[in-house]
This record gives sequence, C-alpha cells and structure tokens, in this order.
Amino acid sequence: MPEQKIVEKARKILVEKLGYPDPADCDKYDGNGLVMYAQDEYKKNVELESLLRFASKCSSRESRDKLWTESADYGKPEFVILNNQYNLAIVIECKPEKKTSLLISPTLRDKKMLPVRGENIAKYAMDGAVHYAKFLSKEYDVIAIGITGVPNHDALNIKTFFWKKNQSLQFTEEKGEKLCYGPFYDLKLEQLYPYEYYVSFVQNRSNAIIKEFNEEKATLAATELNIMLDASSVNPLVRALLVSGLLLALRDKTFQTTYDNREISVSEVQTNLKNAIMRVINSSDIDDEYKKQVLRDKFTDTFNQQELLENNADKLRQVLKKLHETIYPCMNGDYDIDIIGKFYHEFLRYAKNGANNGIKLTPSFVTELFCDLAELEVTDIVLDPCLGTSGFLIAAMNHLYALAEQMNQNEINTFFDKVLDEGKLSPKEVRMMKNYNKVYYGNDQYTSKDVKEYIRKHQLVGCESDPTMYALGCSNMILRGDGKSNILHGDCMKLRDKILEFHATVGMMNPPYSETAYNILDFVYMLCKSVKKGKRTVVIVPTSCAHSDDYLEFRNRILKENTLLGVMSMNLDLFKGIAGTIPCIMVFKAGVPHDFQKAVYFGNWKEDGFIWHKTMGRIPDKEHRVYPMLPGEYQRKWLESFQNEGKDDEYGIWRKLTKDDSGQCRDEWLWEYFVETDYTLLTQEDFEEVVKDYMIFTLKQMALEEVNG
Repeated sequence: MPEQKIVEKARKILVEKLGYPDPADCDKYDGNGLVMYAQDEYKKNVELESLLRFASKCSSRESRDKLWTESADYGKPEFVILNNQYNLAIVIECKPEKKTSLLISPTLRDKKMLPVRGENIAKYAMDGAVHYAKFLSKEYDVIAIGITGVPNHDALNIKTFFWKKNQSLQFTEEKGEKLCYGPFYDLKLEQLYPYEYYVSFVQNRSNAIIKEFNEEKATLAATELNIMLDASSVNPLVRALLVSGLLLALRDKTFQTTYDNREISVSEVQTNLKNAIMRVINSSDIDDEYKKQVLRDKFTDTFNQQELLENNADKLRQVLKKLHETIYPCMNGDYDIDIIGKFYHEFLRYAKNGANNGIKLTPSFVTELFCDLAELEVTDIVLDPCLGTSGFLIAAMNHLYALAEQMNQNEINTFFDKVLDEGKLSPKEVRMMKNYNKVYYGNDQYTSKDVKEYIRKHQLVGCESDPTMYALGCSNMILRGDGKSNILHGDCMKLRDKILEFHATVGMMNPPYSETAYNILDFVYMLCKSVKKGKRTVVIVPTSCAHSDDYLEFRNRILKENTLLGVMSMNLDLFKGIAGTIPCIMVFKAGVPHDFQKAVYFGNWKEDGFIWHKTMGRIPDKEHRVYPMLPGEYQRKWLESFQNEGKDDEYGIWRKLTKDDSGQCRDEWLWEYFVETDYTLLTQEDFEEVVKDYMIFTLKQMALEEVNG
C-alpha cells in the first residue's frame, strides 16, 4: 500500500469501527466531545496551530538545523484527535510498507531514545509521532501512534507511546549523535482503540507502565555499570555504595552541572565529588549528628579506595553520565522504586558465595504486595527493623502517598486534628504549614501534600545494624527526601525500647537468614511485639521456618501471643541469582493469641508470572511463554483468594491448626502440608516431565569438569 492508502485504511478503522468523528467534520466537536483533524486542518484550532507552529520534521539536508527551533515550519501529522472533556490528545503518523520496516527506528525501539535528526524522524512513523507529541505535550498528555503497512498483507503494524504533559526533555549524545531519551514511554499497544480506552489506560495504568519502564531502565543500567565497574576492579560489595554516593552527588546542583567539564582536572573531579556528597548529607534533615557521621565515614572510605581513584576519572565520568541520564530521572515522581536495591541485587550476582552476609533483597513486586497484605491505612506507622536498602519503606511510602491523594478535604482535616490531639505536631508547625498554603494556594486549608510531608517525616521507621546496608538505606531515602530521622543504626533487638517509642502500627520485614546471633523467628517475634495490638505484621522467611522441627518451639512461642492469618508458598526462584533460598510469606495479627478454632489461609502462590532472563534476572513473562497471566494479574488473584475467607480455590486453602496433648502445635505452616493430592490426575507425561526437569537441574548443579569427566 502507498502511504495515502495506509492513511485511508487507518481513517476507516478509526471512524467506521471505533466511532471517531470523520476529519471532514472537524469544524465542530461530535456528540462524544471528539474532533479529529487530518493533515494541516488542525490550523482551524487556534491552540493546535500555536503548538505545532514549529513542529516540522525538517527532513531535508537544508532544513536539518532548524529541527526543534523556532526556525522550523508547521508540522503536518496525519491525524490529531482531541476531546473537549479530557486533557488527552492523540497524534497519529503513518508510513507505507517497505521491505525494511518504517514503523520505528532501531534506536527508539531498542534504546528507547529518539535520534534528534529530521531525516530519521521523517523516515519512521513512530519516531514522527513521538516528535509531534513533544509539541502537544506542552498542553496535553499525548498518545502517540505510529502506523505502517505490512508488505503483501492487508494488515497494519502499530506501536503506541505515551508522553506525559509538561515534562522536561532529557538529552544525551552517543558518538556525536544527539538523542532524546524522555519523557516518553512505550505502552506496548499494537492496535487502535476507542478514545475512552486510551483515557482509561492513562488514568489507571500509565503510572504502572512508567514504573515498569523505569525498572527496566534501572536493571539494564545496573548490568552495564556492573560490567564497567568490574573492568575497573571495583569490589562487587563496594559497587552499590559507589553508585549510591554518585546519585547523592548528583543531587548537588553545582556538581551536576560541572562533573562532565573536561577542563576540570582529575583531582578536582574527585574532590568535587566528595564535597558534593558531604554537602548533600549535611543539608539533609537527619537530626542525629552520629548518623550523619556514619554516612560521611562510609562514603569517605568508599571513595578513598585506590582502584576507584587511579586512572579512572574518565570511567567515573562515564558512570556519572549513565546514572544522570538513565537513573536519576527515575528517582522522582509517583513511580519511585528501590533503585539502590535494584543495583545492590545486581551487584551481588557478581559477589562470591557467602559475601552478602545472609542478606536477601526483596523484589519490588513483593514489597508492594506486603502493603496490600498489611491492609495499610493512611495513618499507619510502618516499621522495618531489618531495613536493608529501604525497599519496604519505599513501597509503604508510595502506598501511603496514593492513599493521601485520594483523601477529600474533610478526611485531610480529620487526619491533622488527630495528629494535633496526639501532640505529634506543634501549633507553630501548623501555623507555618497554613501560612505556606495561603501564600501558594490562596487559602490556609491543609492539603494532600501536607499529609505526604507528614507521612515521610513521621510514619516510616527503620533499623539496620550492618554499616554498609545502613548507608545504602539512608542514602536511598535521602534521594527521595524521606523519613531519615526515623532510621536507627544498630541491632534492632538491642534497640527495641527505642523502636517502641515510634508506636508502629504495621510491621514488614525480610530478616537476615544467616550470619546473625539470632534465630530467624526471633526477629519475627520481636516485630510482632513492636507493633500495636491487633495490627498486622508481614514477613518473608525461608520455608524451613514453617515446617522444620528446628523452628517448632519458636513457632509455638509466636502462636501463644499472635494470630497466624496466612502463609503463602512463593516461587522457588524468587531469590534466584543471589541465593537458593525457597521463601514463604507469613501474615500475623500482632498481640492477639492464636485461636485454634479459626481457619488459617495457606496459599499456593508459586506461579507468579515471572520468568528468568540471563542478563536481567526475573522479568514479567509478557509473551506468555510459561504463564497465562502477568504478575499484576496473579497478585490480584492472590489477594482475592486471601480475602475470600473460608473458601478454598486454586490459589489457597483454609485449614485449622491443631494442638497435641501437650498443647504443642506440630502442624507445618504450608499449603503443601494441608493440600490433598489427587494422584489419579497424574499421567505418564507428567512423570516424564518431572524426571527430565530433575535431570536438567542436576546437570546445571554439576561443575563443568564433572560434566566433561
């Protein structure tokens, strides 16, 4: 199909199948509030005429230097669609079919970067649509759609990107070529939809898409940086501190604008780096000078190591540039992820066995799952006494922030009335808050922003004994401006009296599994004792804690004072890459002795929608090669199963624990213990499949010389 036939085919689908108005009627909005402009008919709309005035793709050699300047001419997208009720624009660009695909450039497809060259933008449909989205995004959230024909076929190739309104551009250079790497995101939609679908998608799923995009970027960057740092002989366990320190330095505006200046000497770069980190730490709102000194000492030690300083200035600049362009932008907004945890997890894969002191970092989808299992409320004070890189507190913060956004004015007022009654805010602090709102918002009402500020300062509590992990956890929170004064440094068992002063209402924890003087369930018992009676604690521990006789006494001790609500068996590969631990999640109601007359939920949550990727680790199975659903869909099913009290389903069963004559509960706390296997369902194929899997597993465990021998 020539290009005009592609345009006409797209128009027919939009108008005749999906209910969009005909571009011939672009003088008015239709009954659904929609209007669609074709080519330069958009000039009838004064606002669009202004937005696209300098949007020419500048495809010729003569006009190349005019791209994205006010010397460029008008743009001419195939279609622009607006609605008079929603702040969402759709822009569509079409190209004909060719033997070589004109749908999307390899750079935009693989690197998610748009080459800032007119001939490139003019050549590919998706690149052109993203280009036009840049101009429309000054006033709209934009759905950018690229369409091409399929050679020798009547179908269409379609890709869809999203550009959030009024976001600043982000640039880099590679081999002398200027590239724009944001703020646009691949929505992975490969067909056309009604306008209402795009509105719903942006409102309900765009944040999740952007977060997933940022997580992918973080994982890829961690892999690349791991290789760079490995080549520079940087110890794997130092790498996370190095990256953490560099991200802190990038918060310093002076350093951010000068680190790439080649006129600055190597020694100056190193001095400026250390000074920037110290300035960020000193300017943070950590009240305790001892904590600041711990951070200063840890980062000073890290950046004083010879392998980081000798002949590595250029590499250091490369690492900073990579972080500045790919990771630093992900640290802000509503899509915060445990970036430092991502890096630490990746770096541990390079560390020698046992070098991580029993630390098993919790995947982000699990930290988010904990928030739902804990039934977080906006007033909850969340405690993690084994902080690690702050993954649980970051997930809790994001969850509480989302709840704050949903509060109406009466709920916000009630929130602060309660805070004042409890003496957690002084009248002076309240006056300052209201005066600020009067100046900036025109009234002295509390806002959801005030609730968020209170949450980050008062409702996130952590404790960490390992100096390296403490520094990582604190820096992770500093990068967000969160709750640093509530992170204690030391043994949580010995600091329990101090922890109790925070009056936590919810507990979350992934305790250390080895290299500690305490039993794993000692930490669980301590956590249950540290939160408000009747509230929930959620932990992830090895399954041995739920079934081994070695933990029998500890399990019974916990049941005497707390209610076991549920235990979920998780995917066997959850910690693959850094440990072979098989985990389960336990949920307790703290301070209420277990009622053996009530059933407990035992979940089979092993199928989770993730598959193993050799470079990126566990990733969502988007192609459904193994799993029929994506991780988010599985999590919704899990939660529905857990909340459907007393009713068995494919994800969980409800069973009562029992006591023997001595009053001891000897039951295992696992789905596998209670489920009744129907052996009549097993087939010869099932048996052969298991034998094959076991043989492959055994071979993988053997050393190379054993296989060759």
